[in-house]
Amino acid sequence: MEEISAENTELIEARKQVQDLKEQLDKFYNIISLELGSPLKSLKSMVDLVQMDMESIDNPSATESVRYLNLQMEKLLFQMSNLIEWSSLQVKNYAYRPESFDIQQVLASVGAFYEKQATAKGIILTHDETLKINAVGDKRMIRQAVSNFVSNSVKFCKKGDTITLGIENLEGKLWVVIKDTGIGMGKAKLQNVFNPSRKSTQKGTSNESGLGLGMITAKAILDLHESELQIVSEQGKGTTIRFSLAAE
Repeated sequence: MEEISAENTELIEARKQVQDLKEQLDKFYNIISLELGSPLKSLKSMVDLVQMDMESIDNPSATESVRYLNLQMEKLLFQMSNLIEWSSLQVKNYAYRPESFDIQQVLASVGAFYEKQATAKGIILTHDETLKINAVGDKRMIRQAVSNFVSNSVKFCKKGDTITLGIENLEGKLWVVIKDTGIGMGKAKLQNVFNPSRKSTQKGTSNESGLGLGMITAKAILDLHESELQIVSEQGKGTTIRFSLAAE
């Protein structure tokens, strides 16, 4: 009886520790999303206004500095959105709102967002809009996942490479496709790409750094959607990412 009582005490203590950890994660999520996210968005809006004003001033050096600052703010906000999304998924503190939406519109939006970064690196970003079909899922989350994959492609492509966004309808399944001709991945890295405990992340072709959270967050989002995810990559020959979604 004493052994059973001790085991029950340990179980109660373990449950309390889990609950305490969840409360700490909830607090961490709120700090990131509210205490840090809101000021950063306000700062980004101010930088946007400054950049608009700089366009009318004949000072190339200052204009370029403001453009660089704006680009860094965009990258910081992107990393912040991934951190918020990932932490939200970990503590189940999210609102999953599936709906029917135009997946091509999502791809167009993401493509437009990354066009400036791609052009700056000499990368050709295209969008195949041939197939028209609606997907079913959480539009905001899927946009985040696509954005993460495209960001990764831009990071690991160099001048003259291409990135193509599109969809396929194969055997009744809707597939979102992000294909690039970048530096690709070897087998070891490919097997480890979704491992949150990996020690380091590879620098991009322009020495870009990152938290390595984008791919992990995208995978968590697709797991929530019960999507099938396929990645084909070869070092020096680029990467093709496909993931399935329910079609309307």
